Amino acid sequence: FHPVPAISSNDGKWTSRDKLPLCSMDHSRLAVSPLFSAHLLFAAVCVIAIFYTSFIAIGFDSRPRAASLIDSVIPDTAACSLEADLDQFRERNLLPLIKTNTSSSQQFHCVRASSPPVAVRGCGDCSGPPSVAFLFLVKNNVPLAALWEEWLALSMDRRRFTVYMHIQEGASEPPSSLRGATSVDKVETSSGNFILAENALWKAALRDPCNQMMVLVSVSHIPVSHPDVAYDVLFQHRVPETGGQPTSRFCYAKAKPFERSTHKGMGNMDLDRTPADTASPSPSCQDAESTIGYDLKHHQWRAWNRYHASIVVAQGLTYPYDGLPWNRGHGPYADPSEWFGHHVLRRALGNGAVWKQVNGGLQTNHTDRCDDKILTEFCDTKTCWSADACGYGMGRSCSPSGPLCFSSLNLTKLTETISSRHPLFFRKVTPDATLFDEGGREVGRVTDLLISLTQNYSRPVSVTSI
Repeated sequence: FHPVPAISSNDGKWTSRDKLPLCSMDHSRLAVSPLFSAHLLFAAVCVIAIFYTSFIAIGFDSRPRAASLIDSVIPDTAACSLEADLDQFRERNLLPLIKTNTSSSQQFHCVRASSPPVAVRGCGDCSGPPSVAFLFLVKNNVPLAALWEEWLALSMDRRRFTVYMHIQEGASEPPSSLRGATSVDKVETSSGNFILAENALWKAALRDPCNQMMVLVSVSHIPVSHPDVAYDVLFQHRVPETGGQPTSRFCYAKAKPFERSTHKGMGNMDLDRTPADTASPSPSCQDAESTIGYDLKHHQWRAWNRYHASIVVAQGLTYPYDGLPWNRGHGPYADPSEWFGHHVLRRALGNGAVWKQVNGGLQTNHTDRCDDKILTEFCDTKTCWSADACGYGMGRSCSPSGPLCFSSLNLTKLTETISSRHPLFFRKVTPDATLFDEGGREVGRVTDLLISLTQNYSRPVSVTSI
């Protein structure tokens, strides 16, 4: 509570030491009964008690806090199941493909020619703005949880964002987690293979009808843009082929496509696009003869729109399938999470049609997927494998084949990144990473300074109306 500023009595106005006037009333005519005074005193005590209790519950930390996800209520699982909606979506929109391995439990589908690009509805109606779901793949905990909470709290409308976590099977509940995040059921994961966990996260996010974009992130991600800038970027590109939804976003690697093969273990890949239901052929299933746009390596950290997430979840696909080996032959080395996402959409949408629905529809086939302008705009997560740490600071190898881990970042380089609209995130940053200036002097920790840098250097150009 702030006192009324003292004003000099020389100008004839009231001071903080004087009784404040109640409009222009004559105070001599105000009569206050003892009972009314008692009621006022009781109300004042209640207000003070509520304020004090809330203050103690929150703690003495003055940093901004993210609002709870209770702001966008999602019905309980028991009262809302997606299974019926997914079955209906699959029946209306997808055709089963002939299996390359008849003993496999996997069943791939392609999109019917006559089906509109309408996603699974979800649970209830959306009562807020279209939202972005952040899908965290968590091993044990979320060491940067406080930073993400503060960052989310910067948004002009906290309902624009929801948060989900998949915690690795076998791990205990994390001691630090994102406040208000929804934890999904644990499923099996292994190093480099998170397909089941990703599917569980897509499915959980589909339950909220407001979630229109879904972004995979790791616990070592940090945001390097204002949340409302990220929101604008993720919703920027829309095409008719996705029903007006934003296009999904892939960061494709500069590597040659995986070649088609009939060698042992790979199956006859020329047959995998033939619809099993020949009575209802679909053009999207009929381009098996095309060699353009076959399976491609991409970063695991991608963003899917609601329609594409519906296509994937409705099929219930896992990995491995049809006897495919871990390392795809005749192409670049890639973990399943680095090619399976494109693989599923390619088979469902078609080798040609897929390019109209990803990365703004700016590509016509796989040959221009690595155009520098496209990579700059759609590689939302910045990672670095270079020995010079890409100019970002001090990085070291923390896994045999993964990107560098950063224990300190260059303040100037980080500020430049935050000032631009791309990328949106940076990975991998350690929880105690520091910032240093051009003179090599340490200026503070990333977790302590990133929010103020974001407020100063990453400002939304305009309010997005969706």
